[in-house]
Amino acid sequence: MRLTYTGFENVFWDYFYPIFFLHAFLLMLHVNVGLHFFLYLGVIIFAGKKCISHKKRGVVEYLMLGYLGWNIFSSVAYLFNDMPFFCFINDARSTLIPLLFFFVAIYKRQTDRFYKILFISILVSLVVGLILFYTLPSWYIEWKVATAMETSYYDNEDVAENSFLNYGKMSSFFESPYFVATYSVVYLTILLKYVYTRMYSHKFLIFLFIGLLSLFCAQQRVAIVCGIGILVAFQVYGFFNRSKASFGLLILEIGLAVIVLLIVVNNERIFQILEAVGEKISAIDTALDERSYQYQGIMKRWTHYLFGHGLGTGGHSATEAGFVGVHDGNYYKLLFETGIIGLTWLGVIVVATLIRGFKYFRYYSIELALVCFYITSMLGANVLTQTFVVIPFWHSIGLIWNKEYLRNKMKLNDRI
Repeated sequence: MRLTYTGFENVFWDYFYPIFFLHAFLLMLHVNVGLHFFLYLGVIIFAGKKCISHKKRGVVEYLMLGYLGWNIFSSVAYLFNDMPFFCFINDARSTLIPLLFFFVAIYKRQTDRFYKILFISILVSLVVGLILFYTLPSWYIEWKVATAMETSYYDNEDVAENSFLNYGKMSSFFESPYFVATYSVVYLTILLKYVYTRMYSHKFLIFLFIGLLSLFCAQQRVAIVCGIGILVAFQVYGFFNRSKASFGLLILEIGLAVIVLLIVVNNERIFQILEAVGEKISAIDTALDERSYQYQGIMKRWTHYLFGHGLGTGGHSATEAGFVGVHDGNYYKLLFETGIIGLTWLGVIVVATLIRGFKYFRYYSIELALVCFYITSMLGANVLTQTFVVIPFWHSIGLIWNKEYLRNKMKLNDRI
C-alpha cells in the first residue's frame, strides 16, 4: 500500500504525542535520538504548507497570521534592547511552533483518531508515572534530582533526596510535574466527553481513578482546581439535563472516594501527599502574592508600552541571560514582550473563540474546557512557552473555528 503525502501527514499528526512521549521516555533512560527535532521540522513543514496552500481564509485565520507575524516582528527590538538574540530564538521555538497547531486544527477533517491516540498515550504515561512515583527506584530518584538541578524551577533545598521521597511531585518520565498536571486535565476532559457521549461502564472507574490520582500527585494548584472544576461542570450540566451519565459518574466517584479512603488509611506516604495538596489548595488565594516580586521586577523594566521589548525578553530565556524575567505569569510576560498591542491581539482571538465555543458548547465540550483551563493557567505559569504542553490550547482554538468539524458533529449528533 502506497503512503501518499496526505496519508503521511495524517499519521504524523495522529502520532505526534506518542512520538514525543517516546522521546521523553528515552531521555529518562539517557537515550537521545533527536525525535523532538523531527517533530519540530514536521510541524513547520506540514503546518506551513497548509497555511500557504489554503487560499480561502476567515477573519480569525488572518488574526492568527497577524499575531504570529507580530511576534516575529518583535525580533526587531533586539537591535536596541542589548539582549542576546538567543532569547528570541528560544522563545520562538517554544512559543510559535505550537501556535502552528491552530492552522493544523482549523483545516483538519477528522479528529476522533487524534483524541483517542492522545488519550491512550496520556493514560500510558500516567500509569508509568504512578508506578515510578510509588516505587521510587534509586535510578529514578537520581534522574529526578539531576533533572531538577538542571532547571531553574528548584533551589538547592528542593533537590534533596528526602524532599523527593516525602513531598516530591509526580512527573512520570517528563522533566517537570507540570507536564503530568496539564496532561491529566486534558485526559480527564477527553474521558468525560466519552462518558457523556458513549455508554459508560465500570472501566471508567479505573480511568477516572488514574486521572484524578495523577492530577493530585503532580501537586499543581491551578491544574487541580481546573480539573475538579471541569468534572463538576460536566456533572452539573448532566444533572440539569437528566443525563444518566451524571448519575452513573456519581456512583463511580463514590466508589473512587471509598478506594482513596482505604488507600490513605493504609499508606502514610499517600496521606502526606494529599495533606500537602490540601495545604496548597487552601493557600491558592496567596499564589499570586507569592509571585508578586516577579511581576514587580518585570514591570519596573517595562518602558515600551505599546510595542513591547521583543519576544523572549521577559521569561525564562531572559533570566538565563542574567536579566529580570517572569517564570509564573504569562500575561505579564506577554505584556512586557509584545506590548499592549500583542496582549490585546491575543485577547481578541481568545474572547472571540470563547463566544463561539459557548454558542456551540454541546459540540465543543473538550475544546472549550481546555481553552478555559489554559487561559486560567496563564495566571500563574508561562504556559504559552511550554512547547509540548500548550499544543492542546492552540489545537482547541483551531477546532472551534473549524466549520467542517462543527458540521460533522451536528450531522453525527456528537454532543454532550
